[in-house]
Order: sequence, then structure tokens, then C-alpha cells
Amino acid sequence: MMASFKIETLSHPTNGLVAANIYYPTDPSTLLVGTDYIYRSHEEAEGET
Repeated sequence: MMASFKIETLSHPTNGLVAANIYYPTDPSTLLVGTDYIYRSHEEAEGET
């Protein structure tokens, strides 16, 4: 059985770059790890995480 992680992407309000937040599979309200605003799109952020 594979774990299912919740991934949330966020756009920076001024530069348009995207960050990704990854949440625990057993508790989707608890943040596991987050990235800086380094991705050019939401799709890129989801694909890299």
C-alpha cells in the first residue's frame, strides 16, 4: 500500500514563483515539509515533490 501525501502549491504574490507544501499522509492538516518559492508553475512544483 502506498502512502498518499497531500501537496498544496502556493503562488508568491509579487514574483509569481510557486512553493509546495507536503503534508503527512496520516494527518493531512500537519505540514511535513515545505519548499521555497522556486518553481515556475504549479505543475512543476507538484512534479518535483
